[in-house]
Amino acid sequence: MQKVLEGLTRIVGVRGSLFVARDGIIIASHLPQEISEERVAALVADMARTTEESLHRMQRGPLRHAEIDAAGGRVFLQDADKGILVVLSEPQVNIGLIRLEMKAASDKLKRLVAGAGQAAATTGQES
Repeated sequence: MQKVLEGLTRIVGVRGSLFVARDGIIIASHLPQEISEERVAALVADMARTTEESLHRMQRGPLRHAEIDAAGGRVFLQDADKGILVVLSEPQVNIGLIRLEMKAASDKLKRLVAGAGQAAATTGQES
Protein backbone atom coordinates (compact mmCIF):
# COMPACT_ATOMS: atom_id res chain seq x y z
CA MET A 1 0.00 0.00 0.00
CA GLN A 2 2.85 2.32 0.80
CA LYS A 3 4.20 2.04 -2.77
CA VAL A 4 0.80 2.98 -4.18
CA LEU A 5 0.74 6.14 -2.03
CA GLU A 6 4.36 6.98 -2.84
CA GLY A 7 3.49 6.79 -6.54
CA LEU A 8 0.77 9.40 -6.09
CA THR A 9 3.09 11.66 -4.15
CA ARG A 10 5.53 11.73 -7.08
CA ILE A 11 3.02 13.73 -9.16
CA VAL A 12 4.17 17.33 -9.45
CA GLY A 13 2.29 19.49 -6.93
CA VAL A 14 1.10 16.62 -4.72
CA ARG A 15 2.02 17.17 -1.07
CA GLY A 16 0.96 13.79 0.26
CA SER A 17 -1.51 10.95 0.20
CA LEU A 18 -3.14 8.56 2.60
CA PHE A 19 -5.58 5.68 2.71
CA VAL A 20 -8.12 6.05 5.50
CA ALA A 21 -10.76 3.64 6.76
CA ARG A 22 -14.25 5.11 6.78
CA ASP A 23 -14.05 5.43 10.58
CA GLY A 24 -10.90 7.59 10.35
CA ILE A 25 -8.33 4.88 11.13
CA ILE A 26 -5.17 5.34 9.06
CA ILE A 27 -4.49 2.30 6.88
CA ALA A 28 -1.44 3.76 5.12
CA SER A 29 0.05 7.24 4.87
CA HIS A 30 2.66 9.14 2.90
CA LEU A 31 2.45 12.70 4.22
CA PRO A 32 5.14 15.27 4.97
CA GLN A 33 6.16 15.40 8.61
CA GLU A 34 4.55 18.82 9.17
CA ILE A 35 1.08 17.48 8.31
CA SER A 36 -0.69 15.59 11.10
CA GLU A 37 -1.87 12.34 9.56
CA GLU A 38 -4.24 11.69 12.49
CA ARG A 39 -5.92 15.07 12.05
CA VAL A 40 -6.21 14.67 8.27
CA ALA A 41 -7.60 11.14 8.65
CA ALA A 42 -10.26 12.24 11.14
CA LEU A 43 -11.27 15.22 9.02
CA VAL A 44 -11.40 13.13 5.83
CA ALA A 45 -13.61 10.52 7.48
CA ASP A 46 -15.96 13.29 8.61
CA MET A 47 -15.95 14.96 5.17
CA ALA A 48 -16.63 11.65 3.42
CA ARG A 49 -19.44 10.75 5.82
CA THR A 50 -21.10 14.17 5.40
CA THR A 51 -20.69 14.06 1.61
CA GLU A 52 -22.12 10.54 1.40
CA GLU A 53 -25.12 11.52 3.56
CA SER A 54 -25.74 14.54 1.32
CA LEU A 55 -25.45 12.44 -1.84
CA HIS A 56 -27.90 9.94 -0.41
CA ARG A 57 -30.41 12.70 0.37
CA MET A 58 -30.05 14.02 -3.18
CA GLN A 59 -30.47 10.47 -4.54
CA ARG A 60 -27.10 10.61 -6.31
CA GLY A 61 -25.74 7.27 -5.11
CA PRO A 62 -22.51 6.56 -3.25
CA LEU A 63 -19.42 8.77 -3.31
CA ARG A 64 -16.94 7.90 -6.05
CA HIS A 65 -14.73 10.99 -6.21
CA ALA A 66 -14.75 14.46 -4.64
CA GLU A 67 -12.47 17.42 -4.98
CA ILE A 68 -12.24 20.46 -2.74
CA ASP A 69 -10.50 23.52 -4.10
CA ALA A 70 -9.32 25.93 -1.40
CA ALA A 71 -6.96 28.91 -1.41
CA GLY A 72 -4.18 26.84 0.18
CA GLY A 73 -4.53 23.79 -2.04
CA ARG A 74 -6.76 20.96 -3.11
CA VAL A 75 -8.09 17.87 -1.35
CA PHE A 76 -9.07 14.90 -3.50
CA LEU A 77 -11.13 11.98 -2.15
CA GLN A 78 -11.58 8.70 -4.02
CA ASP A 79 -13.71 5.77 -2.90
CA ALA A 80 -11.67 2.60 -2.41
CA ASP A 81 -14.33 0.21 -0.99
CA LYS A 82 -13.16 -0.28 2.61
CA GLY A 83 -11.61 3.16 2.76
CA ILE A 84 -11.04 6.55 1.20
CA LEU A 85 -7.96 7.42 -0.82
CA VAL A 86 -6.88 11.01 -0.16
CA VAL A 87 -4.50 13.27 -2.05
CA LEU A 88 -3.45 16.70 -0.78
CA SER A 89 -2.01 19.03 -3.40
CA GLU A 90 -0.85 22.54 -4.12
CA PRO A 91 -3.47 24.85 -5.70
CA GLN A 92 -1.99 24.57 -9.21
CA VAL A 93 -1.82 20.92 -10.26
CA ASN A 94 -2.80 18.77 -13.20
CA ILE A 95 -6.25 17.76 -11.97
CA GLY A 96 -6.85 15.32 -14.82
CA LEU A 97 -3.60 13.49 -14.09
CA ILE A 98 -4.37 13.29 -10.38
CA ARG A 99 -7.86 11.92 -11.04
CA LEU A 100 -6.51 9.34 -13.49
CA GLU A 101 -3.75 8.23 -11.11
CA MET A 102 -6.14 8.15 -8.13
CA LYS A 103 -8.53 5.86 -10.00
CA ALA A 104 -5.67 3.46 -10.81
CA ALA A 105 -4.37 3.67 -7.22
CA SER A 106 -7.86 3.05 -5.83
CA ASP A 107 -8.19 -0.08 -7.97
CA LYS A 108 -4.80 -1.33 -6.69
CA LEU A 109 -5.76 -0.64 -3.07
CA LYS A 110 -9.07 -2.48 -3.53
CA ARG A 111 -7.18 -5.52 -4.82
CA LEU A 112 -4.67 -5.36 -1.96
CA VAL A 113 -7.42 -5.12 0.65
CA ALA A 114 -9.38 -7.96 -0.98
CA GLY A 115 -6.23 -10.10 -1.09
CA ALA A 116 -5.49 -9.40 2.56
CA GLY A 117 -9.06 -10.29 3.49
CA GLN A 118 -8.88 -13.56 1.58
CA ALA A 119 -5.54 -14.42 3.18
CA ALA A 120 -6.96 -13.72 6.66
CA ALA A 121 -10.03 -15.86 5.92
CA THR A 122 -7.84 -18.72 4.70
CA THR A 123 -5.60 -18.49 7.77
CA GLY A 124 -8.66 -18.47 10.03
CA GLN A 125 -10.01 -21.60 8.34
CA GLU A 126 -6.69 -23.41 8.77
CA SER A 127 -6.54 -22.76 12.53
